Amino acid sequence: MSQVLATEICNNEAHNSKASQYLINLQQECDRQLYFIENLLDLQYLEAGICPLELTTLDLHNWIPHILEAFVVQNREQPLTVKVQLDPKLPLLTTDISCFERILHDLLQNAYRYALNGDITIAARSISEKIHLSVAYYGAEVSGLELSQIFDKFYRIPNNQSPRPNNSGLELAIVRKLVEYLGGSIQVESRSGQVCFTVTLYTS
Repeated sequence: MSQVLATEICNNEAHNSKASQYLINLQQECDRQLYFIENLLDLQYLEAGICPLELTTLDLHNWIPHILEAFVVQNREQPLTVKVQLDPKLPLLTTDISCFERILHDLLQNAYRYALNGDITIAARSISEKIHLSVAYYGAEVSGLELSQIFDKFYRIPNNQSPRPNNSGLELAIVRKLVEYLGGSIQVESRSGQVCFTVTLYTS
């Protein structure tokens, strides 16, 4: 093989490699834009109140581990540890499965995005006919001002060094709307490096 031919082959391979990377980057950007549009539409539907609820009774002792298994598989490429603390006396919960699953999934994804060591704790307990479901992680401290805006549309914590790709800025706004749609409430706290989201729902 002549030196000229070998050089041409190397140049073609380099060009093909750059073209492939360009297509991969383009696909990733299209996926991000599609994800953003889907979230925006979901939020508009919730704000319009046109999403009918389909109520089902859940046993959280069986249901939460099932959701966590899928979540861990989805994020298996990065270090991830999920600790589960469920009150053994949890009552059955009557709710809309799709809404509740979206709430838990988005809170887990948010925790995974900002957890510095990949450790997440999910806990559930029952108090006065209410279930309190919390998702907590250790990450950068979040100020009171930031906490007051964290559920606002398009809000992102400034200068927060997330080890994972950024979000659309709509996930937590959707979570709050879904929780309210289910007749519940959601709070967030940040202390000693731990950020904890707690969803409170009536059991029936």
